[in-house]
Parts: sequence; structure tokens; C-alpha cells
Amino acid sequence: MQKLVVCVLFLASVFGKELSISLPTKSRLLPVLIEEVKGASLTDEYKRELLEALQFDFAVNAYTFVLDPKTLKKIHLSQMGDAFINFQSPKMQPYFTIQLNVEDEHLHVTFFNKEKTLVKHIRDIPLSLDAEKDRVVCHHIHDKIVKALLNIEGIASKKILFCKRNAKQNFQVIYSDYDAKNQRIVTDENENCLCPKFISSEGKSTQFLVVNYRSGQPKIHLGSLHSLEQKRLVKLAGQQLLPAISLQNNALAFISDRTTNIDLFVQFIDLKNKKASRPKQLFSYPNSTQSSPTFSPDGKQIVFVSDKTSRPHLYLMPTYIKKQITPLKITNKNEENTCPAWSFDGKRIAYVAKIDGVRQIWILEIKTQEEWQLTFDKKNKENPCFAPDNLHLIYNAQEDEDSNLYLIDLHQKKPVRITHGKQQKRFACFEM
Repeated sequence: MQKLVVCVLFLASVFGKELSISLPTKSRLLPVLIEEVKGASLTDEYKRELLEALQFDFAVNAYTFVLDPKTLKKIHLSQMGDAFINFQSPKMQPYFTIQLNVEDEHLHVTFFNKEKTLVKHIRDIPLSLDAEKDRVVCHHIHDKIVKALLNIEGIASKKILFCKRNAKQNFQVIYSDYDAKNQRIVTDENENCLCPKFISSEGKSTQFLVVNYRSGQPKIHLGSLHSLEQKRLVKLAGQQLLPAISLQNNALAFISDRTTNIDLFVQFIDLKNKKASRPKQLFSYPNSTQSSPTFSPDGKQIVFVSDKTSRPHLYLMPTYIKKQITPLKITNKNEENTCPAWSFDGKRIAYVAKIDGVRQIWILEIKTQEEWQLTFDKKNKENPCFAPDNLHLIYNAQEDEDSNLYLIDLHQKKPVRITHGKQQKRFACFEM
């Protein structure tokens, strides 16, 4: 049997009148000053945690950079992802300033432009006075401010899923904030749980797909954020891996060796009524391996990897077909392409290509068919996934025996590490 290849590698009307601030370009970021947190009864550590959480959000949002409140010089996130460095840059005037004041376990936020002609407030936000929990409050504040000032949807309040290897050397699924803080285990098995994918929802996503090895073979299950229980979703002999689900939640794509070859399958589902069609083989090719399906936002097309011409490339084909057709090859610039991920707006596909022996993230522009390189450092990258803003991606990168998660945006193209330590972290994805 062929080896199954796994690609591892609150707000619209709150502020009243509109604020008029020009959206920054790719090369011009807006300087932001976040003043030190005020509150007589707070510990220095708590105030520092809140300040750094908000600084992180404004440092990685792709539209702003952060000024040191003491020197008014630009500070940068280090490559470690959790430290700030004050470079010897000249003093600058902030484009807008944010003030945080805690009174009686409530946070009051004031922000204003540099001329102070526009001043806005967010008042009476309840706090727990637990720094880790209140980081989430800071994430929501960031998203509210950038929506009010720049009219963009922030991702700081979004959650992610990813896999982390535990002390038993098994991978389990972790649910966390977008910066990998406030981690919570949402699977607890004696075998591996891999490849989690959020199931889209009109509200908060509470369910996810996961590949569970409890039966000895990898099988696709439905997991929940509210319990550790998992339910088998795909009833098909053989191994099942690398699931993808359409944003409409009505189609599931995955890889299986049911026919001894490693093929692309699709299954039409109705999660609300707990119904599903029989899995259908969508594409097969003799002596080749298919992998890593990803749906277009409308669910009508699938991009996947096939090495049917000896080298892995990305191919496109319709989701709904009566008989197998020849898929369209869509990568042409590089000779080894894997791990595709379609953006939520349908304009781009991120994927991994091997360049000079290193796996780098590339972007395919759907409209122009242009392919361009996003990452350049010497770490092997795998499993890119777009954030809902279609601007940020999360991925895992390997260095020696460590694998950690990174954030990057398409404007600044500077990776920021968000996890640390020796435990392997892989297969990260954003909620909608």
C-alpha cells in the first residue's frame, strides 16, 4: 500500500459619528501610542500584561506600529513573538493615542487623534483582574478601535485551533486566542488527534472536524468545544485524512486509501439534520497521491494536491460532478507545491513550495494567476491558513526538532512567532 502523505509540514454604532482617518498603505503604517495602564490598586505585572497584549495586537495588525510610551520611539516585536525591542529610531508623534484606566474592576478606554479633534470612549468594561483572562478584553478593544478609526475588521478577538504534542507523545487539539494564549485542550485521547478545522457558524464556532486515530486508523470525527466527546462523521473503510469543509457546511472533502490508491473523496452533508450522502471518489490517478483539499468560498470548487505528473502541483476541479474529469493545473512557477489554503474572499490561495531545499509559503493570485513568495527565512513552513481578514496567515515552521506557530501578514511580510518550547505545534486554523 502506498504511504499516505500528510502535509505537515461589539460595535457598528457604538461610537456615534464616523471618524475620518485615512487607511494606511502597504508601506506606510500609522504610529500608535498606548499609554501605560492606570489604576491605583493594580499590580505592576497585571498592568504590564494588559499593556503588552494591546501592544502586540497593534504591532501585528498590518496597519499600525507601536510607540514606546516613555521614549516615543518605535518598538518592534522580536522574532520570539513575546518581547519588544526599542530601536534607536527618532521620536515620533502618534497618529492616535489610547489611554487605559481601571477603576472598581472596570476598564475605561479613551482614544483620540493627534489633533485631539476627535475623542472617543469605551466605558465600564468588566474585568476579572486575572491578567490572562483580561488579555481577551484587550483583543476586543483592539478590534473595536481599528473598526472605528480605520473601518477594518480586526482578528485579535478571533480564536484558533491547533495540534500540540503532549507528554504522552500524542497530538491533541488546542483551542486558544489568536496569539496562542489562554490555551485549552478540547480533545483528550490516548491516540493522535490531527488536522482540526472549524465548522463555520453564524455565531461563535463551537464544532470542529478532527482526524482521530482511536480505531488504529485515522478517521474523521466531529468534535465540540463544549465537551471532549467526538462523533464519527465519515463511515468509510480505509484511512481518512486532511479533511476540509465548505463554508456552507454542506460538503466535506478528504483523502482516503479506500481503493488502495490515495484518492480525493467528497461527501455531501447536513449537520443540522445529521444526514450525509455516501462518500464519492472525486479524483483518482494511477500510482499517484492526492492530498490537502481546500474549498472555494462558495463551495463550488476544490483545489487539491496531486503528483500525477511525478511532481506535486495544485489542481482545481468542480465539487459537483457526475463523473471524473481532468482537473486544471494552477501552479506553474515551482516544481513542488503542497498545502493549499483558499482565502475567505476567494481572491488568493496560499500554498507551500520548496525553494532551494526549504519549504516556503507562496501566494497565488486567482485573478491574475501571479505566484509570489511570501516567506524567505530558512525554516521549513507547512500548513498555512488564512485569517478571516484575508490578510493574515497562520502556519507552523520547523527548526531542528521544534515546530512552532507563526503569524504573518501580506503587507509587511514579517513572521511573528506565537508559540514556544519543545512541544510540536501544527495544523493551526482560524475561526470565521
